[in-house]
Amino acid sequence: MEWNDLKNELGKVGAPDMRLGSADSAAGCGGDDLISRLRARDAEEAARLKQARILFCVAAGFMAFAFLGIASIPSQPLYAPRVLHQGVLLAAFVYIAWALRRKLRNLAKVDYAQPVRSFLEQAEQRYIFMRPADYVVTLLGLLLLGLGSAPYVVGLLLRRYIGPEQYLAAVVLYGLFYVLVCAMGLWFTRRDWERDKLPLLADIRRMKDALKEEPADEAS
Repeated sequence: MEWNDLKNELGKVGAPDMRLGSADSAAGCGGDDLISRLRARDAEEAARLKQARILFCVAAGFMAFAFLGIASIPSQPLYAPRVLHQGVLLAAFVYIAWALRRKLRNLAKVDYAQPVRSFLEQAEQRYIFMRPADYVVTLLGLLLLGLGSAPYVVGLLLRRYIGPEQYLAAVVLYGLFYVLVCAMGLWFTRRDWERDKLPLLADIRRMKDALKEEPADEAS
């Protein structure tokens, strides 16, 4: 089934009330309208990712320079924890830069002329908040980053602010602060997703539901 055919079929159904999100609103919207909105949103996403990739590549370069500088001075205080801390930060920036590059390549491969059903399936996967694998990778990454940075940050707190006898308090303080920062980052990320992508995801799913009501031979 092509977009023009789908548009003619769905044109018989009233457009949904996006402001109210009424359950009584008819499912689906014009295929041409949805694909143009997805094109525009994907183009905006690609431009944003390109800018972010440049920033993270530059930051990774500075991190690498700092890592080499710190590793070359073994006599400094907290040498091993600081080298580990700088190393995990460098690894995090390199991974993020690589992940942004991979996402850009996936966006460049999007085929807007492919059959409707397969296009909607792929678009739905792109626009959901996070897949199960994304949660696993994020959790493991944050855990490694937290554990790798803990010895240096806790050691710094003990040397400058608290004192060696308050080791447990320093560990708890660092853990609470780190969890709070991670939770806030996840909350802001989800809020941006709800603003930018959730409405499009709702339209994608409405169109998928509309297609399910059609005979299989018409949709092929």
